[in-house]
Amino acid sequence: DHTLPVLGKDIRIDDLPQVDVVIIVDTAASEQLKPILPYLRKTEAKIVIIDHHAHHDLQSDIIWSDPSSSATGIMIAKLLESIGWCDEKTIAENILIAIGTDTGWFSYGNTDSECFEWAGKMVKRGAESRRLYENLFLSDSPERYRLLACALSSTELLMENRIIVLTLTLEDFRNTGASESHTENIVDSACRLESMAVAILFVEQTENRVRVSLRSRGDFDVNIFAQKFGGGGHKQAAGIKLSGLIDDVKSEILHKLEAEICNF
Repeated sequence: DHTLPVLGKDIRIDDLPQVDVVIIVDTAASEQLKPILPYLRKTEAKIVIIDHHAHHDLQSDIIWSDPSSSATGIMIAKLLESIGWCDEKTIAENILIAIGTDTGWFSYGNTDSECFEWAGKMVKRGAESRRLYENLFLSDSPERYRLLACALSSTELLMENRIIVLTLTLEDFRNTGASESHTENIVDSACRLESMAVAILFVEQTENRVRVSLRSRGDFDVNIFAQKFGGGGHKQAAGIKLSGLIDDVKSEILHKLEAEICNF
């Protein structure tokens, strides 16, 4: 059985084994690692981070950071190739998935020639690009599909249609039977509008907790914007998590965003 256990679903934090090394990939932000932070803080294992994001606030023994890399998957691929572990089809497919998901399947602004070079290498080694794309992006459950419909029906267009706002509330999750994992990439649906400069999705996680996903087009840097609220990410794809009622969080962020778009 090659199924990987998911923390909080298949395994509890108290059941995690003691190990010599813990490797954290594609993040070094404590906010994104909250479910496992108690384990990381008490473990005697070496903590190794491999990441291409610029923001790091997690203590570690070793950190390999390369913000110039478009995808952490490319960093992993280089490491595996250097030790001769990159030829197997299963590894090639997982590397392609890592590169593809970090670049919006080669559509985000961080996509560069190196992404295509390594994707090509993985295809040559047996990775089936179309099958993987279908499994990742063309296999929505009914719950996810209904949640997408809710998000699109909530659309607000601001600043002469330059800001597209989507909102998902706790009621939306109850009505659709969807979970928060079903929100992945929903904000990208707002990027279809030609006039869009920034797309933003507000997701009500609890009655006092909101997750915000941002996408941008052109030169507006949503990473810099997100950092003002304790978030971060990439120039054209970033996220924020804030405490507060969803209406209050929306008002605060949109007020600031509109002011910055005005001056941009």
